[in-house]
Amino acid sequence: KELKLIDLDASSKPKYLLTSASPVPGVAITDVSFHPGGQFVAYTTAAGEVGMMKYVVDEKTKKPYVESHGKPVKVGTQPGSGKFTADGKYYVIADSKDNNVYVLELGTAEAAADAKIVSQLPTAAVPEAVAISPDGSVVAVVSSMQSGQPFTNVAAGKSELALFNLKDGKLTAGGKAVIDGIMPQAVEFDKTGDNLAVGIAEYLDYGLRSGGIEFYKVTKGDQPNLTKQPGRISVTRGVHTIRVVN
Repeated sequence: KELKLIDLDASSKPKYLLTSASPVPGVAITDVSFHPGGQFVAYTTAAGEVGMMKYVVDEKTKKPYVESHGKPVKVGTQPGSGKFTADGKYYVIADSKDNNVYVLELGTAEAAADAKIVSQLPTAAVPEAVAISPDGSVVAVVSSMQSGQPFTNVAAGKSELALFNLKDGKLTAGGKAVIDGIMPQAVEFDKTGDNLAVGIAEYLDYGLRSGGIEFYKVTKGDQPNLTKQPGRISVTRGVHTIRVVN
């Protein structure tokens, strides 16, 4: 029904908490992501729509709020968390029910523009997270598939990492790698875009159950490819998020 805005001071400490009306009353917002320019915010709803909000500061009160900016677009059935390319031109999001990855254009001009789908390609079942290389040329998607099924299931413990080339908003399928792990929930490029880190929630191990962070070398091109790097970092079971600190 509403969104909370936390205003930060120069040292990143919260100054105050503000409430803004939802741009889509009556529909739950499941994810939000600031555009790199800072003035716009992409949102995803439980109804499977993705749209744009504009961040505005009231001239009289000097307090910020958000308002709808153009019409949202229907994206599959259950879209997850999306990410903008570094230049802010495209928004990439995967849908865990229809198993597709989408590239969207969301209006970021002063004059509102309706959101639209530029391209889409199928993924393995249940894509969980996406990442975009810093130069915007490669998209990575991790899919949990049936890795979380009971251990007696032949598909248990097997998930997938897939690469896609992204050029002028169009996706082209690249290399894939089978992950020997259960429900990968996070994937991120390093600052060069030449390497990937993948967060694995847990492994098909008996005894000490743990998760891990695995690493892959990326070869860019029209059909980008993957090479798994040796070794991994063991972490507590259930890892969900990775953030790269430059």
